[in-house]
Amino acid sequence: MELRALITTFFAPDDLNDEDDIGSLLRVIDLLESCGNMAMFTGAVGIEVIRSWVGEKLDRQQRGFGFLTGGITFCAMLPMRSIPFRVICLLGMNDGVFPRRNRKSGFDLMAAAPRRGDRNQRDEDRYLFLEAILSARDHFYISYVGRSIKDNSLLPPSPLVSELIDYCSKSFTVAGREDDDKAAGDALCIDHPLQPFSDRYFCPGNGQLFSYSVKTGWQHLRPRRQPNRPAFSPGRCQWQQRR
Repeated sequence: MELRALITTFFAPDDLNDEDDIGSLLRVIDLLESCGNMAMFTGAVGIEVIRSWVGEKLDRQQRGFGFLTGGITFCAMLPMRSIPFRVICLLGMNDGVFPRRNRKSGFDLMAAAPRRGDRNQRDEDRYLFLEAILSARDHFYISYVGRSIKDNSLLPPSPLVSELIDYCSKSFTVAGREDDDKAAGDALCIDHPLQPFSDRYFCPGNGQLFSYSVKTGWQHLRPRRQPNRPAFSPGRCQWQQRR
């Protein structure tokens, strides 16, 4: 096919990763050719149709079967999987979500008569959290929803995260704030606003809060209205009385 000839002409693999990518693309083209042979279709197909079909197949392919792919790895927390990484990020560490609750099924006879040594998901999650901390080499990042979307009230994190913050507060101090028992824990936490267009992301002097977004930061670049000045003044707006 012309597609296979184009790939071999314009693409030259430099390393093993490139060979895998080209191999995946060639397998998709082989599948497209087999579909045409099975349908006994010999007519011309537009480039837009082929592009859409190949793109859909490539998106559905599961790439990176290995745990270590040389880039960013997204995975679930499973036992005996903790491998040292420079940066480890734990997302969704909300209260009630992690550690998981032990949900007993009606047909689970072990739950009806538990014994020492039986599996406990909450204890396993506590061990996985400790493994993740020990596996981080440079940075250990934890994220959770700390504000309510209804009234902006504080929401507690996972009990494991609270225990970690309390331990850091008791074990470490901040220079100049030795008398404050919670200074170290507060220094580790960053309270983000609920909305990405909040002024806290774009005003100077907000510590570690910043944003790369240009669209949401447009209102910060606009000249602000003078204080104590009404939003509508007679000189700027003309009102017409309805009769």
